[in-house]
Amino acid sequence: MTKPSSTFNVCDPHRSDWLTLLGLDLRCPKSFETRVLSHEILADHHRTHLSYITEDESRTDAYLLEPSGPPPATGLPAAVVFHATTDNHIKQPVGLADKPSRHIGLELVRRGWFVICPRNFIYGYQGLSWNDAVAELSRRHPRLTGMGKMLWDGMRAVDFLESRADVDPTKIACIGHSLGAKEALYLSALDPRVRAAVASEGGVGLTLSNWDAPWYWGARQDSLSDRDHDELIALTAPRALMVIGGGDADGEHSHRVIEAGRISSGTTPEESLRLLIHQEGHDFPDKVREETYDWMEKMISMGNTT
Repeated sequence: MTKPSSTFNVCDPHRSDWLTLLGLDLRCPKSFETRVLSHEILADHHRTHLSYITEDESRTDAYLLEPSGPPPATGLPAAVVFHATTDNHIKQPVGLADKPSRHIGLELVRRGWFVICPRNFIYGYQGLSWNDAVAELSRRHPRLTGMGKMLWDGMRAVDFLESRADVDPTKIACIGHSLGAKEALYLSALDPRVRAAVASEGGVGLTLSNWDAPWYWGARQDSLSDRDHDELIALTAPRALMVIGGGDADGEHSHRVIEAGRISSGTTPEESLRLLIHQEGHDFPDKVREETYDWMEKMISMGNTT
């Protein structure tokens, strides 16, 4: 594998500000030191469970889903798929647990995507979970917020995709529901390698969800008192972002943040920044997912540049 990058274009002052606020000062490991834990050949795809280095000597695990058959000469489109809040964590998006509306990775690989589903650090960081995992993260990296750790781990997943010869590095997307939507929002805004992103029911504004939870911003959300996520939304332009609301965490009330981000970006086409509202609560319904996947495929094929 090639050396991972985990690099940012920090020319935009807002991007640099957010990285500083998140406390992102980790060094990229020299290699992934990948360990294959299991490999399965299924009817229409391969499923590999593996672990790799994220920061220092810390490891995480993820599932890789690869379509059966040889990839196109130009490589496959690829997606980082973040799981929602569940003790099943990475089993969820690959179809091994929970309800079908959460099997996002499985559905994408069946549409021809190469997929990586990484574990969120709150499920087992250094053998700990939730508040204990946050406390250990703070001990090891005092400046780093929980949201900063989630962003870093998302970047490492993108690094992994870029290291694959069978992936088209110009067609990388990310997607997540609930907890995963929060990760998708930050990764899409702060890693320009992500061409399109979908955030379903994450609560796109700082007042619309539990962003002050210790595993996100905690008490350091006070440092954001004069800002909101419209700045992140503006940073995605002209790349693509879809926010999906069921009328719970996101919905009509999300328009304010999204439109502020659209105005700040100044260049975002209507289709590249969308709020899709389905009014079915905190879910990701079948019809909405299909529309979402169609949109992702269209957006990564348009060749938008940062």
